[in-house]
Amino acid sequence: MSLPSISEWKVKPGKRALLIGVSYKKQKFRRKGSINDVESMDKLLIGDLFKFPSSSVYILADSLVFYFSGLGLRQPDFYQDEHDGFDETICRVDFKTEGMILDNEINDTIVRPLKKGVTLHAIIDACHSGTILDLPLIYNIKEDKWDDNRPPSGVYKGTSGGLAISFSACRDDQLATDTTAELMRMTRSGVEHPK
Repeated sequence: MSLPSISEWKVKPGKRALLIGVSYKKQKFRRKGSINDVESMDKLLIGDLFKFPSSSVYILADSLVFYFSGLGLRQPDFYQDEHDGFDETICRVDFKTEGMILDNEINDTIVRPLKKGVTLHAIIDACHSGTILDLPLIYNIKEDKWDDNRPPSGVYKGTSGGLAISFSACRDDQLATDTTAELMRMTRSGVEHPK
């Protein structure tokens, strides 16, 4: 299934956020914290720190927040655009029958259409989410530098002049755990660095 591009969405100026929490009820992939995570993120965004209007936490515009808490998986890369040979995915509730959403589709839908002056902050709380937006640069914490993540195929994965920033739960080769401890601490006390 192909997602509609944000360039096709009705755009209004101001702060907007799209929050997605998938719990996978009655499936073996059930996530207990996803809905709570979205509710906590909603409170964080509309609270005193970020001051998003409550009516705007679902539509995207010039100040974008994309938040996903759910299942993330990997599958073999058939397009030669991944350094590790795997496409990262996020799983919607019907992924077993309708398929997963590939990092390529996410990049096409919410990264490449970003125009100059538009900033996307993506927060992905899922396994294998390190490069889920397929951004051309990734930060290497151990070496304190930016690594080149441009596809070996040469396909352009950047924006159309905007800025995309992604925070992910783990690297592409790692699993994330189901917990609310850190987000709850951030929600109660504002954004702070873990001790």
